[in-house]
Amino acid sequence: MPVSSVVGGPVSELILGIDGYLGIAGWQWLFVLESVPALILGCIVLK
Repeated sequence: MPVSSVVGGPVSELILGIDGYLGIAGWQWLFVLESVPALILGCIVLK
């Protein structure tokens, strides 16, 4: 858990920094980019 905080904090900060790119707010980018690995893994498992 401490490692995830050390790694996740700066990564989240970088993602929040792309605020306004393609008209999407930083917090929305955070949700989209965090869901990508789960979507990929779900497709792999179903296949």
